[in-house]
Amino acid sequence: MLTRRRAETSLSTWIAIGAVVIILLAVTGYISLPNASVSNVQTTGAKGTVVTKPLQLGCVDPVAAANCGAVTVTLNAGSSNNVLETLTATSSGVATSTNSYTSGTQLNVRVSGNSKANQYLPFTVPTAYTTDTNIVATIYAVTLGAWTQVFTGTGGTTFTSSTTQNHGLNGFSGNTVTITVSISETTNNAGIKSSYDVNNLLNLYWLIQIDDGGGAATNTLYATVNGLPNLSKVGNTNYYFVVCPDGLSGSGIGTPYKVVTGSQSAGSFSSICSGSLTLQTIGNQVFGGSAGFSFSIAVGSLTTSVETFQFKMYYYSDPAYFVTNGNLGPSATQSGSTFTIRFTG
Repeated sequence: MLTRRRAETSLSTWIAIGAVVIILLAVTGYISLPNASVSNVQTTGAKGTVVTKPLQLGCVDPVAAANCGAVTVTLNAGSSNNVLETLTATSSGVATSTNSYTSGTQLNVRVSGNSKANQYLPFTVPTAYTTDTNIVATIYAVTLGAWTQVFTGTGGTTFTSSTTQNHGLNGFSGNTVTITVSISETTNNAGIKSSYDVNNLLNLYWLIQIDDGGGAATNTLYATVNGLPNLSKVGNTNYYFVVCPDGLSGSGIGTPYKVVTGSQSAGSFSSICSGSLTLQTIGNQVFGGSAGFSFSIAVGSLTTSVETFQFKMYYYSDPAYFVTNGNLGPSATQSGSTFTIRFTG
């Protein structure tokens, strides 16, 4: 009798355990129970469940360690890039949508205005708790900077911008001058954010445009340029474009930007340019704030003619767009003044 009771007890225990296992498997989705409805099941995420609610985006400038203030936040549909809403953040950098969005929806968020660098951020609407009023997320932006450029040549020659002063290439060893371009951020805790413009389908890069469009009657009389990428020719003018790194790491959503030399937050940069265009100071520590590259100009076919080289800094610009359209894009903006160096043979 005792043995039978123990057997019945063991059987009851295993039946109970089996029921629990079946329930767990059904809940986790590994099996389905007959006639079970899944229409009301919510998928659990890292922060709550899939919901449809307004978005509340808080914009933070991690380089300046402050909120973004009254920036403009534009929400674009992730598939068509059509504008869904344009929001103005409060003075504390918080923008709340009028429309509701479902967790998992793909959007593109554009941040602009209030002295921040324009940027587009791919954005997946996160989950939230059913008791939350809004779906809350943090986005990041940086203050748009300003830059200066300094040019030095072989032997320590310092060039000054001039439309009249000529430099003879035959005065340099081997009739070749190596030019080092040094770029410096002049605004503390500011810089630039590389991005991809989903509306105009072009990159928003920071670059230096170099052209040799002055002096020589034909391009067969030009000096020889070595070490510059992205050559494009319009008429008798050669255009070179050097994209320098913004110096930011981080996604812009969920992960704040950090200033890291040699980093590019979106897209790519020219391998000859190194450094960080964004400058951050924390106490006595300085991060980034300078970039640069070198290239050479040899006398080549340049004889008695004068060849004028112009150096222009641009942001929100795309060298690939220049190849097909003859300009750097509808948002391209020159930073600072044009620097001019004239060479003879």
